[in-house]
Amino acid sequence: MFLIGWVFQSVGHVRYEHRKPAFVDDVIGLLIGPIFILVELLFGLGLMRELHDAIRARLAH
Repeated sequence: MFLIGWVFQSVGHVRYEHRKPAFVDDVIGLLIGPIFILVELLFGLGLMRELHDAIRARLAH
């Protein structure tokens, strides 16, 4: 499903936005999406609570 989503995203960028996805120029951007999903999943499972609380506290300021 993840790879299919990527294909749709790439086709959408080229066909409808007429520009390439940002991760083409910045390979690090290619890793940010999967890492974000993983961390959100871990937060949802109640893991990494200290990091989650630190992020929430920082956003509150």
